[in-house]
Amino acid sequence: MARQRLRKTEAVLPGNKKASASTEIRIYELTEKIVNSGWTRLEILKYVQDEWGLSDTQAQRYWIAAINYLRPKEPEKYREALINRNYDILESILKKALERNDLKEAINAVKALNQMLGVGGKSVEIKDKDAQGEDRKIVISFGD
Repeated sequence: MARQRLRKTEAVLPGNKKASASTEIRIYELTEKIVNSGWTRLEILKYVQDEWGLSDTQAQRYWIAAINYLRPKEPEKYREALINRNYDILESILKKALERNDLKEAINAVKALNQMLGVGGKSVEIKDKDAQGEDRKIVISFGD
């Protein structure tokens, strides 16, 4: 599994309080453990308490700060980029599967693409906004 690079932004404590340099380093360390090693909340809390000698309340604050650091600043743009990336990956998987004549893998890729796009089954659901900017949903059903 490839190591993910963390974005270069400022670490912030709960309550939007700017972290000191040493606290910021600790937050970055915890984000590395979450992203690259898959550490759970409980593992992070135990680590902070055991290694840094901090209380449970302080450990919780560090956990929240690390999670907030990892949260995208603009979730909708992140979501769109993620959808595009996943779509590209699935298309690549489909192409390679077809080149190998691996129909089982090709079918799985097509199913994943269809699910991602809301296609398949007995209906298709399309979500967008109307002329006034209000959310709307159109459902097209096939058969029963």
